[in-house]
Amino acid sequence: MGEGPIERLLAALQREDWRTIKRAIQAVETAGLWLEAARGISEMGPVPTLIRSEFHVLWTERGHHMRAFIDEDSVLIAALRVLLPSYDGSTQVLYRGESLARARLRQYGTGWTTKIETARMFASGLNAVEPDGGVLLRAYVPKEDIIAGPSDHSRHLTEEEYVIDPRQLVVSQVEIFSPLLGNTSFKPQILELIPEDLKFKSSNYLRDIEFIYPRQKPSKP
Repeated sequence: MGEGPIERLLAALQREDWRTIKRAIQAVETAGLWLEAARGISEMGPVPTLIRSEFHVLWTERGHHMRAFIDEDSVLIAALRVLLPSYDGSTQVLYRGESLARARLRQYGTGWTTKIETARMFASGLNAVEPDGGVLLRAYVPKEDIIAGPSDHSRHLTEEEYVIDPRQLVVSQVEIFSPLLGNTSFKPQILELIPEDLKFKSSNYLRDIEFIYPRQKPSKP
């Protein structure tokens, strides 16, 4: 019997072959196996530096989808510590725009920022989900709980997104926002690869971006 999607992804992650990894991720998502794949990734040894950098860009764009597919934050966070570049900076004061419903359950996402206006944008917009609305959060995050600093792509977007382990955070609410009419819960989408002759050239990288992203940016992870 041949290898399944999880085995192919785990094998690809050990090599500096990002194209193969993208195809393997698509297969895992199509098969509904992200949780099982993340468990396998969390038990892996070091991933090549190039792959960590590439996955960091992918996480900036699609982390909200992957988190929703995995739907178990302890497994997700263990996998992210394998897949993302290690953080070697200092403790940070960070902000997040979260849905009020998630905040009440302490189900904070992993994406936080040093820029309060960026967090306010998500709290008042894409995370101002019906019926409760959104909330601007602030937290003092120890460096041990920061998984990765901002990717180059995040800096290009001026979001300055830090990926953190939010499970032990002491969080304060800065501002609450009313829900936006028609803004309902986020539904993840399976990764779609663009055919080779339809690549989109990113303006902030001198390389090809081969993913189709939703036109309306959904909730951050």
